Amino acid sequence: MKLLVACTSAKMSLVGASIGEAFSDSRLRKELLAIAVEAAQVLILDAPGDGRLRAEANRVLDLISSGNLIKGTVMKSAYTSMHGDLNIRHQKTETPWLNGLIVRMGRVLGLGTPVNAAILASIDERERCRPAECTTREARLDSL
Repeated sequence: MKLLVACTSAKMSLVGASIGEAFSDSRLRKELLAIAVEAAQVLILDAPGDGRLRAEANRVLDLISSGNLIKGTVMKSAYTSMHGDLNIRHQKTETPWLNGLIVRMGRVLGLGTPVNAAILASIDERERCRPAECTTREARLDSL
């Protein structure tokens, strides 16, 4: 079930939100939930008949949906390691092993994973540009 939550760190990193901010913001939490739902669907489809997996996935999804997975005040200044890789150290992130895994498994199982695929593409694009180029590009986009 850690994978369901770990997949959400890519979105937090893209928007620059701390863990507490991300799970406290209802709009962003809905986006995180969509990422986790796709991951849960893939994992459940990959292990049919595992009732414990389905129950645990539903429990985690309910906690994300309700905002009770993470207490925003406790994690207000805590950022994921992916945030540091992407936004501070400008290194490759673990998205190919998290969101990418969900996309690849979904493809094999015949299940679409558009939310995780979009996150993967966005992270890949951000990783390919140098910090100055990204800042300039983002400034141009903000001015539109």
